[in-house]
Amino acid sequence: MLFNCITSISFFKHLNIAIMIIERGKIFTHALKDSKNYHEVYSDVLFHLLDLTQMNRIVCKESLSQFLLRYMLITDKPIEQTASQFIDEGLLITGSIAGEQFSFSIHDLLHFLGFSITTAPYHIHNELDAFILKYQNQEYNIEINVDDEGKPKITKAALLHVLQGTKSFLAPETLDIKFKENLAELTENELQAAQRFVDYVIKNLPDGLFNDYQTKFNDYLSNTELYYIPIVKIEFDPFKELPRAVFNEIFEIIYGEDNFFVKNLKS
Repeated sequence: MLFNCITSISFFKHLNIAIMIIERGKIFTHALKDSKNYHEVYSDVLFHLLDLTQMNRIVCKESLSQFLLRYMLITDKPIEQTASQFIDEGLLITGSIAGEQFSFSIHDLLHFLGFSITTAPYHIHNELDAFILKYQNQEYNIEINVDDEGKPKITKAALLHVLQGTKSFLAPETLDIKFKENLAELTENELQAAQRFVDYVIKNLPDGLFNDYQTKFNDYLSNTELYYIPIVKIEFDPFKELPRAVFNEIFEIIYGEDNFFVKNLKS
């Protein structure tokens, strides 16, 4: 598990500072139990796809719709082929990696409701327009071996996959799903075609499909947002805004009450 750096601390008795600690990895804390019945390759692949589509998790119709739409936009597979496979076999995502086969039907995806790639309190990183502008395929420099002196050598990308638990992607070249490098050449017709197909999939889901999950994890969901909301930057100059007594307390804690500088502050 990786930590990026939600806890609240009191800074002396004058300030309250919020510090958010974000974990990154395969997180099942608010996922359905069924998700753990799948082979590990499924959570590895879904982690990768959520990451590419700039999402943290699927928890509702809107997040499922965004995931499917973004996935269809970034894969090299023609939309007509995906639609045909879904109509004929009920499958949305199929492939293999590291010698393991995987296939996601809509019901497979629903078994992974709440499966997260970070603990960030929002489900989707950005709106669709921003995603289309920012999307860039990921390339990994994976290397794990021993150097000439017999010391282990592991690249940053390889270590990342080990720490976040996505070991299937230590062999990313074996993934047989191909992705576009970016979406600079995406046309309005392609976008509309993908949107129509996703709307068709979502429209045919049974009513109330997400109700059980949302009831079970209501407390968690009530403290999260669908989309990331940028934090408003507050300009704060402590030298101008804080009372002198606060500075006295800060420096006394850092240097001790007998420090010459601290004594001068109090005089």
